[in-house]
Amino acid sequence: MNRLLARIPALQRIAVQIALLVTLSIVVTNILVILSVIFFNHFRGPPPVRGSEEDILAFVTRIVTTSAMVAETPVDQQDEMIALVLRAVPHVRPLAEKPDVEPHGLDDKSHEVMLIPSVLRDRLPANIDFRLLPPTRTGSRYPDVAVGFADGQYLLFSHSGVDVPEPPPPVIVLVFGAVAIVLTTGLLLLLMKRTVIAPLERLSARVATVEGSLDGPDFVGEGTREVRQLAHELNGLRDRQKVMIRARTEMLAAVGHDLRTPLTRLRLRSETIANDVTRSEMIEEIDRLARLTEKALAFLRGNSVAEPFERVDVASLLSSLADTYAEMGLELDCDLPARLVASVQPEALTRCVGNLVENGFKFGTNVGLSLRPDEENQRIIIEIHDDGPGIEENLREQLMKPFVRADDKDGRGDRRGGFGLGLAIALQVTTDHKGALELRNVEPHGLLCCLRLPIEQRPIDPAPEADRA
Repeated sequence: MNRLLARIPALQRIAVQIALLVTLSIVVTNILVILSVIFFNHFRGPPPVRGSEEDILAFVTRIVTTSAMVAETPVDQQDEMIALVLRAVPHVRPLAEKPDVEPHGLDDKSHEVMLIPSVLRDRLPANIDFRLLPPTRTGSRYPDVAVGFADGQYLLFSHSGVDVPEPPPPVIVLVFGAVAIVLTTGLLLLLMKRTVIAPLERLSARVATVEGSLDGPDFVGEGTREVRQLAHELNGLRDRQKVMIRARTEMLAAVGHDLRTPLTRLRLRSETIANDVTRSEMIEEIDRLARLTEKALAFLRGNSVAEPFERVDVASLLSSLADTYAEMGLELDCDLPARLVASVQPEALTRCVGNLVENGFKFGTNVGLSLRPDEENQRIIIEIHDDGPGIEENLREQLMKPFVRADDKDGRGDRRGGFGLGLAIALQVTTDHKGALELRNVEPHGLLCCLRLPIEQRPIDPAPEADRA
């Protein structure tokens, strides 16, 4: 199929392919229906006619012809003509008395009962009377017909009892038609999947495997011109993103150097201050400014250098983080399992939890850290809770945005002038892990930060190569 598309450029457009597939399905449907009719007529063979069959037209013709001959015969010769009719015409006999006006035992809805009277009224002479009577032969569809003449004699015409076989119902043709429609529809869907849908699915799967990383082979477009053009545009977009990120990385490196150098100089000069209190306050402010700078640069750097996912013991990772805070004189109330392995970005996760713990100590006194598995949903749950004032519900979404801080009057304002990046970084890391970050207040007061992260990171694999044939 791909070779045919390569040879005929006009077939490389989606609209042309869909039009051709619809036309092809209609043509194939008609061909299958015609073949089914030919097949049926060929194997059905001729109808089993033995020569004694009499259809409704022959029955009515026999009645009309015989009755007209008798009616046109002179009165003095009618007896001889009736005798001749009784000898020569089969299934005719005389009636001894006039039949009832309203006979019983007829099916008024029968096709023969409704058709025969209308034909006889049109073809019999006006002076001839006729009436329908129940059939003489049991099970016959044709009623008997009593024909009365001017002299008061009646002849009873009965059907021969052998009818021409009814044509078979059109069920077989309908079944073949339905099968043809189903087959052609299936063929249409199959061809559309191979030529239109499958290339899009493979390209979509390839895009999904990127997972925010700009490294890896180029996107390959197959099939229609639109899909190949889309792959080309995606490759161009990724190249432009690489250029932008490279420029941003270089800029951040330059900014980081320009900020760290004066901070280092200030740190060295502050060591020469004679007053111990002033020197201590100066060093503390410089260190805080350095931490804020590093945090801002880390957030702006984002995924410039994507950290790979690794299977690590998250319990051990969080335990090391708690030890770090213990060395700073900040004790965490930890509830960690002995071991819990998951696929994470270790440095990013440590930074995420560290920011939430730091916020907890900033606005509360007691901070807790817990880790537990959620085996039913194949996730790990990390919770950081404090005894601070909490966050009002209408502020939570805003505070997860970068460089957004609550005012002091709301109870969680950063009185030391932070950049408002702690929750933004935590949300970014959680999103990179395909997890969820939830903030909610606890009673009587405090904030609970809940991280739900998948235990395993399963990227979507591209379609197998065999599907591309």
